[in-house]
Amino acid sequence: MCYHYTIAHYLFLDAKVLLFFVTANFWATFFQLFFQRSDIHDFFLQKNPKVEIFWREYIA
Repeated sequence: MCYHYTIAHYLFLDAKVLLFFVTANFWATFFQLFFQRSDIHDFFLQKNPKVEIFWREYIA
């Protein structure tokens, strides 16, 4: 009984981790496409130079 519980528990954890990665991948793709629009991109860069540094170092 306890053995089956641990297997089910690990499968549930795997499902949660997989769901997290799927949603994280979705949001990363969404924001990447969202910020590729030049008007939104320029608006954010003009408002916050720290975002510009982050953008050029990590995202672009």
